[in-house]
Amino acid sequence: MNLSQYLQILWRRRKIIIATALAATITVIIGRLMKPQTYTASATIRIPTLISGSEDYFDYELSYSDRIMNTYVAIATSSPVLVELQDRLAIPKSEMPSVSAKAINDTELLELTVQSTNPELAQNAANTLADIMVSQRGLRNRLYIVQPAGLPRAPGLIDTAMVVVIGVVVGLFGGAGLAFLYDGIDTRVQTEDEIAALTELPILATLPVAHDETWSSSGYLADTYPHRESFIRLGTNILMRKEEFDGAMCLLVTSANPQEGKSTISANLAITIAQAGQRVVLIDADMRRPALHNFFGYSSDNGLSTLLTGQTGLDDVLQSTSVANLDLITSGQTPHNPNLLLGSEAMSELLATLKSQVDIVMIDTPAYLAVADATSLAMLVDGVILVASRGDVRRKDVLEVREQLAAARSNLLGVVINRAEYDVPRPYRKYYQPSDNSLGEEETVSHPPFL
Repeated sequence: MNLSQYLQILWRRRKIIIATALAATITVIIGRLMKPQTYTASATIRIPTLISGSEDYFDYELSYSDRIMNTYVAIATSSPVLVELQDRLAIPKSEMPSVSAKAINDTELLELTVQSTNPELAQNAANTLADIMVSQRGLRNRLYIVQPAGLPRAPGLIDTAMVVVIGVVVGLFGGAGLAFLYDGIDTRVQTEDEIAALTELPILATLPVAHDETWSSSGYLADTYPHRESFIRLGTNILMRKEEFDGAMCLLVTSANPQEGKSTISANLAITIAQAGQRVVLIDADMRRPALHNFFGYSSDNGLSTLLTGQTGLDDVLQSTSVANLDLITSGQTPHNPNLLLGSEAMSELLATLKSQVDIVMIDTPAYLAVADATSLAMLVDGVILVASRGDVRRKDVLEVREQLAAARSNLLGVVINRAEYDVPRPYRKYYQPSDNSLGEEETVSHPPFL
């Protein structure tokens, strides 16, 4: 993986990172507020060292001085000194403050630091410890108190701003780790490049996520970039492929799983091609979960199922829509054997009849992996369009539907990536804004409601 891919993962999982950073920051702040306030008091003592002799001997004394200072640091925090400090303070061991000592660099000064939740105790303990060190017997050096400890006025804690910074930094690093972990175990396809690599198919179009405001009052996609342009690009690609066939073209639109948007894409693609002047018949072959009759506002009592079983004729089920050049055959009543009907000779004859009358026959089918209905139709059509929903479909499902379509010797035209990440370049945003007078009244098209 390159740097760009790592950055894509971080951006894709930004909600995890932000949530982790917030949780870490809140936890640190709560811990900071719940922790008792600690006061710090420090006393400073001087430990003179002897310097004499030649220059070479002077270097020796410097090394000796360092050892002396380190020795006194150890003595100040040793058990005998701490026991004596406790006795002089006359407090139980559980109330003993924290004691530390350090030598101040390049000086003969030793700083004795005491921390306690009681400011008076911290001051008293620091001064008492300094007295103990000065009064130590048997030591060569004579110690002096340079600066006694004063009464601390404010808690000696890291300020709140620093606590927040620490929480944010820890949370960001932790969130980044969780983001990479989650991305590793999440088998859903997250990028257009990954879909293209898995399917090994050309990308016919990338359709951005359609929010509620994307739909016009009539239910059809609003005439705004990039949604409208995406369908125009898809329709153009299909019409270019149509030139490879002699006469009319029969297309099948399917997806690996339900809820990937194939029915909505089928309807909008059929409308787009019909508006380009091509005669189109759209067939709802999803007899188990039909949707196109709702899209166009028609009844589904009579349709493909009743036509294939001989209960009705073609003229009875072929319905004109409010879009010029576009007719619709709804699914009809749900039969007991949709798979057998769709793979029957009657279905093959119906497609041949329709191809002799129109330019494009488009079929919306059930999800390919859910049932075998689409498999029966895939062998009867001229081309198959695979819809893959980014962020929803899983890698194994993409591979499986690709293998099954190849096994059925289907002519895979390409893949349409639904719910794609789409960023409109800034220079084009104003250019593609709809104009109030972009269509005259005579050019306005009434579209069916989408449900």
